[in-house]
Amino acid sequence: MTQIDWKASYSVGVRELDQQHRRILEIINDFAQIGDRAGQEKEIYGTLNALVKYAQSHFKAEERLMSKHHYEGLDRQKEEHAAFTAQVFEFNRKLAAHNPTVYHQIVNYLQQWFIDHILGLDKNYKDHFNRLGLD
Repeated sequence: MTQIDWKASYSVGVRELDQQHRRILEIINDFAQIGDRAGQEKEIYGTLNALVKYAQSHFKAEERLMSKHHYEGLDRQKEEHAAFTAQVFEFNRKLAAHNPTVYHQIVNYLQQWFIDHILGLDKNYKDHFNRLGLD
C-alpha cells in the first residue's frame, strides 16, 4: 500500500514532538507495507501493538507539555487521543474475529488520522509553543 512521506508542513515546531510524529509515521508506514497476505497475522498484531504503545507514550509527552505550558486545547487533544486508542483497540478486536476487510480499513484509518490530526489539531498548538520559545 502507499506510504506517507514526512513533509515540512507536518512540523509542529517542537523538535521532540516532530521526532515522535516522525516515528509514528514510520510505524504506520511499516504497517501499510505488511499487506494482508495469509500468514502475516503475527506481524500485523505486533506492528499495531507497537504503534499503540508508542502513540500512548507520545500522547502522554504531548499532553504533559500542553499542561505545563497551559495550552487551552489540552482537553480536546485528550479526547482525540482517547478516541484514537479506542479505535485501534476496536480494530484489534476485528482482527481477532478474522474480519477479511479490516487490514485495509486500519491502514486507511491510520494514514488519514495521522494527516488530519497533525495538520488539524496538532498544528493548532504550534504558535502557542513557539511564542513560549519552545523548539
